Amino acid sequence: MLALYAFNLEIAKTRESVSEPMLGQIRLQWWREALDGIYEGGPREHAVVLALSEAVRECRLSRGLLDEMIDGRERDLEDAPPLSVEDVVSYASATSGALNSLAGEVLGTPGSTALRDAGIAYAITGLIRAIPFHAGQGRSWLPGLPGHAVIAGDPVIGKTVRELSEAAEDSIIRVKADNGSLSKVARLACLPLATCRADLSRIRRAAFDPFTARYAGPLARRLKMLGTYWVGRF
Repeated sequence: MLALYAFNLEIAKTRESVSEPMLGQIRLQWWREALDGIYEGGPREHAVVLALSEAVRECRLSRGLLDEMIDGRERDLEDAPPLSVEDVVSYASATSGALNSLAGEVLGTPGSTALRDAGIAYAITGLIRAIPFHAGQGRSWLPGLPGHAVIAGDPVIGKTVRELSEAAEDSIIRVKADNGSLSKVARLACLPLATCRADLSRIRRAAFDPFTARYAGPLARRLKMLGTYWVGRF
């Protein structure tokens, strides 16, 4: 699991690690070639690559899901906003959804749609929380709204955030409906849903204004997940 999360971090930080999109493409291509080496039995001498190679060997991780994560991160290199909520869901599925699917393979539940849906909900909720941060960078994950148009108090933003929140909530509903298909161990990959539900509740109380919503701090979030672990329900 640590190897998976380390790989995710390496590709997720691509945009922040380069000065222009082309360099980001080169970095992501490096990881594609690193995967070639892993699956051909000759991993590169890189700490994360070697750890991921061991995870691939022991857990038979799907190459397609790892490639899906890399392909999804190409979207990070673009400044244009998504065209629709469906585009945001697709991005969330390719990044966090694929990661959670791989976690399912490690935890003995391959092919779980519930785990992918949990990843989708987590990613969309994170994008909602990050709206002010992205706006400060001139970026936007709000469909049809470029970064320079994301201004506090604009009613259009609230409508779009509501739609994104509903997409995240729909994913959570699907996870709950399929919860019985997950083993107790596999449910560990769903623990972040506890914080998602709390975050979505807070953005709803803020009338879907991402600039005024206030979220729980790191300690409270960890305690929330711990409580969910002990109760065993999401």
